Amino acid sequence: MVKSPLLLKLARTIKSTLGPFLAIVAVVAVGLAVFVAMTAVSDNLVRSREAFYREMDFADLFFHVVRAPEAILERVSAVNGVIRATGRIQKDVSLFREDGTRATLRLTSFQVPMEKELNRLRVQKGRLFEKNPEGGVLEILLSPQFAEANGLRPGSTVSVAAEGKEKPMEVVGIAASPEFVYVIKDAASVFEEPSSFGAAMISQEQAQQVLDMAGSINQVLVRVAPGIDEARAREEIRAILAPYGNLADYPQKDQVSEAILRGELEQLEVSSTYLPAFFLGLAALMQAVFLGRLVKAARTQIGLMKALGFDNGRIMLLYGGYSLVSSATGALAGIVAGYGLAGLFIRLYATYFNLPRLAAGFNFRAAGLGLALSLSLGVAAGLAATRQVLSIHPAESMRPSVPARVRPLLLERWGLLWNRLDLSWRMSLRSMSRNRFRSAVTFLGILVSIGMLVVSLFTRDSMDSLFDRHFNMELRYDLLLRFSYPVREMELLNLERLPGVTLVEPLFELPVRLYYRGRREEALFVGITPGQSLFGIIDANDRPRGLPASGLLLDWNAARKLGARPGDTLEVETLLGKGPSRRAPIVVAGLSRKSVGGASYLDIGALNEILRESGLVTGAAIRTEPGEASVVEKETVDMVNVSSVLSREREERYLNENLAYLYVSISILVGFSILLGLAIVFNASALSFSERRRELASLRVIGFSREEVALFLLKENLLLLLAGTLVGLPFGRLLSEGYARAVSTDLFTFVAVVFPRTYLLASVGGAIFVVLAFVLGLRGLDRLDFAETIKARD
Repeated sequence: MVKSPLLLKLARTIKSTLGPFLAIVAVVAVGLAVFVAMTAVSDNLVRSREAFYREMDFADLFFHVVRAPEAILERVSAVNGVIRATGRIQKDVSLFREDGTRATLRLTSFQVPMEKELNRLRVQKGRLFEKNPEGGVLEILLSPQFAEANGLRPGSTVSVAAEGKEKPMEVVGIAASPEFVYVIKDAASVFEEPSSFGAAMISQEQAQQVLDMAGSINQVLVRVAPGIDEARAREEIRAILAPYGNLADYPQKDQVSEAILRGELEQLEVSSTYLPAFFLGLAALMQAVFLGRLVKAARTQIGLMKALGFDNGRIMLLYGGYSLVSSATGALAGIVAGYGLAGLFIRLYATYFNLPRLAAGFNFRAAGLGLALSLSLGVAAGLAATRQVLSIHPAESMRPSVPARVRPLLLERWGLLWNRLDLSWRMSLRSMSRNRFRSAVTFLGILVSIGMLVVSLFTRDSMDSLFDRHFNMELRYDLLLRFSYPVREMELLNLERLPGVTLVEPLFELPVRLYYRGRREEALFVGITPGQSLFGIIDANDRPRGLPASGLLLDWNAARKLGARPGDTLEVETLLGKGPSRRAPIVVAGLSRKSVGGASYLDIGALNEILRESGLVTGAAIRTEPGEASVVEKETVDMVNVSSVLSREREERYLNENLAYLYVSISILVGFSILLGLAIVFNASALSFSERRRELASLRVIGFSREEVALFLLKENLLLLLAGTLVGLPFGRLLSEGYARAVSTDLFTFVAVVFPRTYLLASVGGAIFVVLAFVLGLRGLDRLDFAETIKARD
């Protein structure tokens, strides 16, 4: 079998430059692994979500009212563009646990049979509840995470407080619903542990019986026809429901579970483009630089090949093939690694999101796109690097290259300083100055490596900072107790008398609708007392502040959507659900910014004035003696008007135990960054060593020892390390800020925080890269044949 001489030449070139070749392969593989993993996970989540929403008929519009007759559905269904309307009941009730604490269940009713209903259920374990079970037993289904966290399964019995009475209910199954893909109470409760809040599903007839709402509903779900003017239909339905106390209405995209899932998908989309583009761009640059220097070094060989009859195209194909082979090898390795990562991330997401068809599988789209992208960049890099072949002529290539013009360093003019430097420092500085391109490549490699280490580690810093802000600055209480309905502030005396309680501060949480210049936005007002100590308020500039003397501290996100600023006057409509709705003007005194969710703050007295009441509260923040929070929580179980009790300690413990996905992601990204740094710095060092073979051999021949030559190389790398670190650290900070802005959502603001330890670790990482590259360079120096190297033309 006759082999092509050019293929043999390509194989020998790869073998002789195996280190740089593998370095390029590693960078391509890292980029493709991130791209394939994130794209595969994102596609899987999107497919699972769309299939689940379609099969369960997820509603397009949601309307919450105080109480409306079921017959109102006929009028809603008659609105132009409405395909179907479903009426139901939804209310939060307390569940008493065996350990003496309570949890909150969002009890939601469903018609049986439910084939024509919106937001249908998929039963995962057990069975569906019956319309009229024997003996009148109350049957419910639970969301998976809540059931697992509380050790409940089909056949378990729970005790629930509804309308002031304790009701036993039998768990007959575990089910998922499109509105409970991610089960949380509201946008401000993203960090709430699953054992404290869950979803429970019950038949419509039994819900009306338990909640004393015979013939009534408090929610209307609507499906509209594709292409219909959704805003117009929403206004018509809003007008129909207005007499029944329209508390809130929103489209599917603003439903809290869907908003969180969509935010996660947007973050995945950023991750699947932001980081892979960075890695693959670096790989293309490395290929172009290395091939360019390779072509320059092989100038004589290329001249001989042309003299022997090989045309420009075939020679360019030879060196371009080097880039193509490295890209293809890296792409295949990246695709395999990417699917391993995708399977890991899918398993992690499955523990948080109730998507029944969420499972790992081969994604041809991600693999195909990754391979095409890698090969395209490889071809582009190869073409850019091999253009030099066109300018090489056989006769001229036989002559030595014209030496570059050399100018003295600026430092050499400062004789006093220059003469104090030893010979190795002078040689290092001159070498860097006279080979600026080579030095620039090494500098860029160090800069990027350190920058990527900062990006890899800043996520942990930002999450630590967010938790510190959330738990230590904003939430200074031990327990947050909420009542089922507003009560007089004197009721808090019962809490103050409990053993272990050291401080009780009132609060009033009031859902409202804000109007400003034709815009409207639902928001949450939190009324607290001036000078309180258990609620920390952070302004829009992330600085602590107290309540204003008058007016409202408006949530920054609500302000952004309304276009409101401090000094503007808003109109407030109360949406309490009990009593008449009130309207009042209120001045924006400033902006507030919670780390998670959103809330607007004002004096609790001013909030009562809006309602035309006085001395009403809906809850209390409680500080206890150390270690007494769980005891106090158990003491509140017998208080029938208490709807929920949140434990700050339990919430913090849950977060620390269940953020495995974050730490896995950080570990993987740090590993990739280390591999990237080693590959870039090694490639740059190998390129430098290849270009300086004759120079280094000449130093050994004229009497320099191995250690002296090694010290000369090390000092040059140390200078480049210092420069790369000084620029790489702020560069990493800029990348971190850009990434943080890209993944932030309305529900979760991700702020780039970089601790000093991260800068230190990144700097140490850069030093390790340089030292390892130096050690590998020494191995090349030991294998150097001085005589043959000096005689060689290239």
